[in-house]
This record gives sequence, C-alpha cells and structure tokens, in this order.
Amino acid sequence: MTVVRYGGFNINPLVKVLIKVAFSFEKEIPQVDIGLTTVLNGFIGPANDAIRDGDAREFSDAVANLVLWHAELAEALSFKNDKGNLDNWLILPAGGLSGRSYLDELMGEYYRLARETVERIPDNSRFYTNMLYLHKRIFSSRDTLIKQEMRSLIQGSYYMWYLLVEWRSYNSESSDLRVANKYEDILYDFVGAWESWLMYIEPRSKRTGDINKAYPAFITHLEFTASTAISALRFGNFEAAGWGVDMLINWLEQLSRDDHCIVGAQC
Repeated sequence: MTVVRYGGFNINPLVKVLIKVAFSFEKEIPQVDIGLTTVLNGFIGPANDAIRDGDAREFSDAVANLVLWHAELAEALSFKNDKGNLDNWLILPAGGLSGRSYLDELMGEYYRLARETVERIPDNSRFYTNMLYLHKRIFSSRDTLIKQEMRSLIQGSYYMWYLLVEWRSYNSESSDLRVANKYEDILYDFVGAWESWLMYIEPRSKRTGDINKAYPAFITHLEFTASTAISALRFGNFEAAGWGVDMLINWLEQLSRDDHCIVGAQC
C-alpha cells in the first residue's frame, strides 16, 4: 500500500525510518516501539557513548550532530495541515506510546542525557556546558517552528536548571571545594545562556516588525524564568532562587535591550 510519493529530493535515512514507523498499520504495537527505538538510538547513541567513555570532545561533536539531525528531521516532517497552518509530524501521537509524540520521546531522551551530564560535573563540567546549549541551537537551526516545538525546546533548556539545582541539593554538604566552585561557575553559565534565549527567539536578521509570531516563545520563556526561582526554593537553594528572581525582574529589560517591540510602545 502506497501512503505517500515524493520526487525531486532525497530523504535522510533516519527520516525514512520515522515515516515508516508513523504510518505502520501493523496490529503488533511492539514493532512500532522497535522502529522508534532504532531511530532514537541513532540520534542519542553516540552522545551516550561519549559520556560513558568520559570523552568530552566526542560528546561535543555528538551534540553538534544532534542539533543537525534534529533540525533536519523536523524540517523534513514539516507540512501544512487541512487549515493551511504549519504543522509537523513530530508532534502527532505515536502509536503504541500512550499518546506521546515523537517530539516527546526525543525531549525525554534529551532530559535523560542532561541528567547524565549533571552527574558528570564533579569529574568534568564540560559535558554539562555542552548540553546547556543543545535546545537553543536546535531552535536557532529551524527556519520556522510551531508552538509545540517552541515550548518543548525552551522547557528542555529550563530542565537543565532544574537538574542542576536538584543535583546541588544532594551535594550541598560536600566538603570538596572543587564541586562547590564548579557549581558556582555552571550556575553563572546557565544564567547567561538562559537570558540569551531572548536574542535567539527572534534574531534581528529574521525580524519582520511583527512580534506576534514569536510571542508564544517569549511568553513560554517568561513562564519558565519564573519557574527557576520556584524550583530553586523547592530544593532549599536560596542562592539559586535569588538568581531566578533577578532573571525574572530583569526579563523585560533584557527584552527591551535587544530592541524588541513592547506592547503599547512605538516601534
């Protein structure tokens, strides 16, 4: 049975696998799971191997490939729906996965990968700092994103904060000054990376003078900026909570500093 035909361009092998999985009409759900697992392993495997081997340079290369593959996959699976609006097969429910989409599965794998990098901080914090920019690099590599993609990537970036303050709560009584110093440095790195999201959401080179397209991403970023303080307080980390409050207070100023149009102002 032919579901779709195409011509005039080539499809990445990983995309072909995902398309076959998406349109599987087999009654046996495990076959779908196996196909999806194959795709995810192709994406994530090299990064997991690099962490296991303690090879930060290889991990950096693996993250760069993840950015490229994710952007290419999402671009290939983008389409216009019946209403003429931009949509993406990645966010459609995947059979046999309790209604979770392929994007959900990818973000879940990124979350698990991020947790592994946090655990590596005492040995080598470069794993975490490389992972810190994954979601933002994917975001900036996409020409057009739908709301679900925007939210998932910004939320994934926020989880880097959540995992960091959670990890610190378990190591707060450590007598190893190296751990404390690395944590301080990484905390500052996160704040800088998080605040720079505002420039990536709507780069000057892509601005049209209409902030409405980027509005959902800005609001999502504001939402999770507020969550940084809340999650830090949850783990009793008052220093991190203070940074979260500062980021929230300075959010509008950071947005204005990047020459964005503010509601009610002349642009």
